[in-house]
Amino acid sequence: MTTLLLVSLAGVLCSASCASTEPGEPVTIGTQRPALAPPVPTDSTCRSITFTFVGSSGINVTFPDRAACTAGLVVIPGGAATRNGSGKRNANIPIRLLNRSGYSMQSPGTAVLAPSGRLILDPAGEPTTDLVPQNSDSLRSGSWVWLVGASGVVSPNDSTTSKTLVLRLSSPALSARATFTVESQLITPGGWPLLLTTLPALDATKVVVDANGDEAFRVNASITFNAGVSDAAKSAYFARNSLTVLGVTSVGRFFVRFADPGSTLMALNARLSQLQNQPEVLRVVILYRTGMPPQIDARFPSDGVGLRRSDWTSGASSLWAMREIRAPLGMGL
Repeated sequence: MTTLLLVSLAGVLCSASCASTEPGEPVTIGTQRPALAPPVPTDSTCRSITFTFVGSSGINVTFPDRAACTAGLVVIPGGAATRNGSGKRNANIPIRLLNRSGYSMQSPGTAVLAPSGRLILDPAGEPTTDLVPQNSDSLRSGSWVWLVGASGVVSPNDSTTSKTLVLRLSSPALSARATFTVESQLITPGGWPLLLTTLPALDATKVVVDANGDEAFRVNASITFNAGVSDAAKSAYFARNSLTVLGVTSVGRFFVRFADPGSTLMALNARLSQLQNQPEVLRVVILYRTGMPPQIDARFPSDGVGLRRSDWTSGASSLWAMREIRAPLGMGL
């Protein structure tokens, strides 16, 4: 049985797949939501590019080995790199994002370069400020953000369209490495946002207080369907009941929004009962509000990025596992 844990700093409760969870049992979740990002390869080499100036106008660019990058999003070439600008110090590097997540991906994705992600390789010891981006689509806390790809959906093992990054190397630097955080919204085959690391944003302006003084979201709930219900039947259920899907976890728990049923707990319970008493549904769960952000943990039997328990002890993925728990540090490496 796959078990999903919804973890809040205010408490820990099981998901709908836990044997101890009864239909209608309330779940407490937070109101804050960090940015949703898919799992990216733990090994930064899958999202790093290295470039070296050659002569007066040449440039060599090294990209990750896509065959070795089997999870998340991978930075790959988007075309031929060139040099221009004063002294030919600008590196124009087209990149694409290869989707190794196993799910469809909403395009465009993003490549984020933080100041800590810049490293001068030649000459050694040069300050990282010698590598300065010259273009970006936005900024985020001092980091540069590029939107990579056109609007649409990128299937598993497909890639986005190209985006050219312009990175300037100040003299005397000749070679540098840029390591990105690569992000995108993942979607399921049914077209719903996939929730791998966080829960969706809920409407904290509409709550109802129960007899214990606890606040429940009155326009949001979670829904789990019976085994064997098709995506088409789920879509029909959502449409029939005027529900907006905010996202679904990797074990099939949907978070939805609906019209305000009224300001009382009785009105909310009546709406949830109406959603529950339909043949497709296993359970509908009321969502209680806390002030802390929850996280989703799906470490057993799969960690949410395609790695299973056996991968921690054998095969190429065992290296990923050892790095994930910082095992090399414990061995003095």
